[in-house]
Amino acid sequence: MLTLMTGDGQEFVVEQSVAIQSITINKIVEEENCASSVIPLPNVNSKTMAKIVEYLKKYADESASKDDVDEFNDLKLGEFIMAAKYLNIPGLIDKFCQRYADWIKNKSVEKVREIFRVENNFTPEEEAQLRQE
Repeated sequence: MLTLMTGDGQEFVVEQSVAIQSITINKIVEEENCASSVIPLPNVNSKTMAKIVEYLKKYADESASKDDVDEFNDLKLGEFIMAAKYLNIPGLIDKFCQRYADWIKNKSVEKVREIFRVENNFTPEEEAQLRQE
């Protein structure tokens, strides 16, 4: 068993076979031989880690379907992707980046800006020119 400590101090006790699906955690375990100590994960909060652990336990031997990915709606998707990237869990990164792509597919530039809260830094003239190109 491994103990994973999030940035907000929450500890998660997880079977090693589950935790090492994270390439980051696997490297820590291999390099530091810390199978019996606490592994700090300062860039992940407890709410996000709880969902990641749930995913890793559920899909240890298989990959998630699109419907299964929908179960994680209560988290901010960007926060989840950042945690998956920090923990280096390629399957999660791929699933949730695809979710982002599906989410913005066929949306206008204005709608995508609204979704991601991106301010338009082009003047009306610059934007008109870009649209013509």
